[in-house]
Amino acid sequence: MYHNPACGTSRNTLELIRNAGIEPTVIDYVKHPPSKTTPATMISEAGLTVREAIHEKGTPYAELGLDNPDLSDDQLLDAMLKVPLLIAGFPSIGFWPLTSGLHTHLSWLSVHVET
Repeated sequence: MYHNPACGTSRNTLELIRNAGIEPTVIDYVKHPPSKTTPATMISEAGLTVREAIHEKGTPYAELGLDNPDLSDDQLLDAMLKVPLLIAGFPSIGFWPLTSGLHTHLSWLSVHVET
């Protein structure tokens, strides 16, 4: 699980998973940003666009000019890796962003999460 300990949603998600009896591998993505291919794959598998996976609130999104619609996916991914707090659509569980359907995937997780 890509996790930001400073984020309440991320902490709540981790608690939900642990309360389901699953101990996920937790990666603090702020301290240990993923490679460029990891978020690109996760974003694609989640059915999101790169722009949809950028966190705007509480980040330097506007200051960095990321609201420019002419920026390419590669440029947006580069910004996300330089400033990991821009990574949204996460916390993610496997390839699923936190959504109302999370409970559907918990049984899958119990089989596929390394413990």
